[in-house]
Amino acid sequence: MKINITKLEQVLFILLLVLALFQEEVYSIIRSSVVFVPLYIVLGLMIALYLVDIGIFFKRRGKFSCFINDRRSVFLWSVFVLYILFSIFWSSFNVYNISQRLLIIFESIGTMILANVYIDGKFYKKVMIFLVTVLGIDLLLTFQQNIIWGLYEDFCNGIFGYIGYGSGAVGMFCIGLSIIAIVNYDAKIWGLLTSLVVILFSSVICALAEVKVYYILFILVLLLFFVLDGMSVKLFFRNIAIILGVSILFYIAYIILSIIFPYNLNSMFSIDAYLAYDSRSTYAGRTNAIPFILSTLFQNAPIRSLFGMGLGTSSTEYIYELGKTFSDLGFIGIVLLGIPLIEPLMTWILSSTGRTSQLFFKAIFSIALIIGIIVWNIPFVRSINIFIFLLLGVSTKINYKKRRG
Repeated sequence: MKINITKLEQVLFILLLVLALFQEEVYSIIRSSVVFVPLYIVLGLMIALYLVDIGIFFKRRGKFSCFINDRRSVFLWSVFVLYILFSIFWSSFNVYNISQRLLIIFESIGTMILANVYIDGKFYKKVMIFLVTVLGIDLLLTFQQNIIWGLYEDFCNGIFGYIGYGSGAVGMFCIGLSIIAIVNYDAKIWGLLTSLVVILFSSVICALAEVKVYYILFILVLLLFFVLDGMSVKLFFRNIAIILGVSILFYIAYIILSIIFPYNLNSMFSIDAYLAYDSRSTYAGRTNAIPFILSTLFQNAPIRSLFGMGLGTSSTEYIYELGKTFSDLGFIGIVLLGIPLIEPLMTWILSSTGRTSQLFFKAIFSIALIIGIIVWNIPFVRSINIFIFLLLGVSTKINYKKRRG
């Protein structure tokens, strides 16, 4: 019997997403680390099948299905990974911390490569439908945790569990799907109603979970969409429809927010108020991680701040990814992490041809992710890394008809 590895990998991708997106909710109930084992088994099987696919090619020298589509992107991420490995040589050689950090990073990059190879346009549409279904489940769980159980907002994380802080996972999941909604409407994949429902669900979830930065980030994303998408008479009226629809949805979310936590509602649409709210302590928080670590850990030493302390040496002392990366890898690590994220936007701006709908999505999503790295503990965290790197990995060669005027 002939096995279609591509079809098998696609089935395993859905299973991988189920395990990745619901593992924190299951862990909240079972409270056992065995919950996370199935994901590693599935991902390991997918990597093994990929290696088999490569082996079949070299044996038969026939049609090769496992060529990487976006080689430049994968190359840039590979440079980041190589630097991480080199940084071990000047680290404290904490084997446990190094292995934990490498595991989550390799898991993320592996997912991205597999997505780039095996997710085509037809299957990607199925993935998006699946993610919208998960968003609906997420809304129900978040409503249950906040309204029915009466949990504190920081623990109302929907599918991402209710025993720990998960605002980063909630926010990135919602902003990712909101960007998909905008781009899919623009590419005529979804209608206006479907896209607005996705944004509405995301807005309500973030209201119930008190993820206020989602609204600021979404406004920035929407502005970036308008700038990159160009303008014509037809696009002008379409964009007006989007703005009106989103304004109504945000008003609904605002009403929910005013009921749930009126005490700091002023920080919802005010960047200054948000920064004041988020800079209220003296640790390496979201907005002060680099200067704090530069002065307290590196003591302003140029060489140390350039290269960091080495993988696994100091990252466990910091909450957010910016602090983890900067403390371990220094300014070089921050730059090497940022380059593959800024690459899709630069490709979109500088290329006169090859502007696909997926490149459009990735250009916007990557910028949202850069901001997310600053304000949340992402992307290298078990609750959301598979989702993020799957979206980053989907080939930018995938294209749908653009709604151009």
